[in-house]
Amino acid sequence: MSGHRFFSYVLFLAIATVFTTLTPANASLSIWGFEDPQHPLEETRKQDKKQDIIQETVPESAESETISLQSEENKVQIEVPLDIASEAVPASALEAVLSEDEDLPAHTEEETVPTPTDIENTLPQEGVSVEALSTLIEEVNENVKKRQAGQEHSERTITYDMPVAPDNIHVKKYISLFQNRLRPNFETWLARSGGYAEMIQTALRENNLPEDLLYLALIESGFNPKALSRSKASGIWQFMKGTGKRYGLRIDRWIDERRDPVKATQAAVKYLTELYDMFGSWPLALAGYNAGEGRVYRTIVRVRTRDFWTLRESRHLRPETRNYVPKFMAATIIAKDPERYGFSVEYESPLAYDEVEIKNATYLSAIARYAGITVKELRRYNPELKRNVTPPRAPGYKIKLPAGKKEAFLAAYSPDKQEQIFIGRSFKHRVRKGETISSISQQYGVSVPVLLESNGLSNHSIIRVGQKIIINESPEQLGGKHRIRRGETISTIASKYKVSMRRLLEANNLHKRSVIRAGKTLIIPGHLSEGEKQPSPSAQKNHRKSHQIRSGESISTIAQKYAVRINDLLRANNLHKRSIIRAGHTLIIP
Repeated sequence: MSGHRFFSYVLFLAIATVFTTLTPANASLSIWGFEDPQHPLEETRKQDKKQDIIQETVPESAESETISLQSEENKVQIEVPLDIASEAVPASALEAVLSEDEDLPAHTEEETVPTPTDIENTLPQEGVSVEALSTLIEEVNENVKKRQAGQEHSERTITYDMPVAPDNIHVKKYISLFQNRLRPNFETWLARSGGYAEMIQTALRENNLPEDLLYLALIESGFNPKALSRSKASGIWQFMKGTGKRYGLRIDRWIDERRDPVKATQAAVKYLTELYDMFGSWPLALAGYNAGEGRVYRTIVRVRTRDFWTLRESRHLRPETRNYVPKFMAATIIAKDPERYGFSVEYESPLAYDEVEIKNATYLSAIARYAGITVKELRRYNPELKRNVTPPRAPGYKIKLPAGKKEAFLAAYSPDKQEQIFIGRSFKHRVRKGETISSISQQYGVSVPVLLESNGLSNHSIIRVGQKIIINESPEQLGGKHRIRRGETISTIASKYKVSMRRLLEANNLHKRSVIRAGKTLIIPGHLSEGEKQPSPSAQKNHRKSHQIRSGESISTIAQKYAVRINDLLRANNLHKRSIIRAGHTLIIP
């Protein structure tokens, strides 16, 4: 090797040595175009980026990531004022959020009623390290002890039938959150639990489940049967529609049994039993209740462990699910001994009620009047009802009345009362420009009070263009049949369906002295049906009304609007199926 080459080689080794010394160990191979399998360059960049983010701020919603990235060499130093955790959200600021949906209109979408998780997410995020948070919790607990000094507090042993971890940092965080920033809300949820605790714990005990599962409903809904999350989970157990139907809850346009505390509790008992049988661990079962059993099972397979706290540190569970179990544990710890944590709770009385069978669809206003209560109170006992009537085609439906009101109701109520309604074919009418409640009621032959009550409207309600109004047809509009029951007469049947005796007799080829027998069928006069007598021309003329054709309308749409048959409309106007109608012309409505 020549001197020149030797000098170049030595210089190259010297430069390489210096550069290697100045370069981090995990990048020593990367500068030559290789990637160290133990320290991938991309992974190093991610870790550096995460450390930079932590040094700037630590969001409250990402505490799991914060914990996993703490190290002795790179601790987060944040000065935290000692009063930060004791700063409670003013009750007035959350009053609007906690307001309950008292009267659900009959034909509008349900409004979202915030759940505890929704309220928690509205709180401002603060950058607090785990170490600072630990100090804060200790300081808060010391303050609580000082406030309780001088007060007699009998020492008693608190037992749990569910796993709790009071010393876990994540559980402590939620204890502090409930004690301070969510104190007004948590007190409300605890007070509300009194109405349902006895019923829920009885159902849990009868099915050999831990009674502390009661507090799952606390963190799910705050024991509010009308709670409706942004994801459309509903009721005190926050069932999604598919899960509710899977466990036998009826959910349709008339009723949503997810909001029935008794029936929803029975469904929750079945679901929780299946989850525990599947995972054999309550923390995992609760995680499955929040995220779905499929997601938790896949996480177990990926991480290869059944320990919840290990799964919690993985990236396969959403932050909400990672926090769900610590939140439940914190709520259980406080709820079992609220005085120790500075709460003074006045629990609501257990919800006592009697059940009465309602055979046919009946207005809630009539039921409330007969029972001597308000519609608002009736709805409180029956939050599953979505409209202002009991569900049709549900014989034997049992409505709940406040305890002691059953006798008064039965003394005043009769299935033949005029307030009882018949739900026939129902359809929707889209409000057009210039239409009013009065004009719509005239179009469909439905009285204004019935139209208002069916849609949850009042005399002062304003309807808007595009709004959908539900039209419930009665037997008088549709025509129909009635099976005669024992004790019924022509007079009582005519009164029940709001038709004259003369029309009822004519439709059935009867006269005043005709004898009717139980089990026979009568035709209820309405629009023409098979076997019904054709009214005389003079009678038709007296009952006719007209309609001025508008642009875009057809025979079919006009017939649907007035709930008449197309053939009847064509016959009344001497038209056939291929006839052309024009805007501005007038049609006779039979």
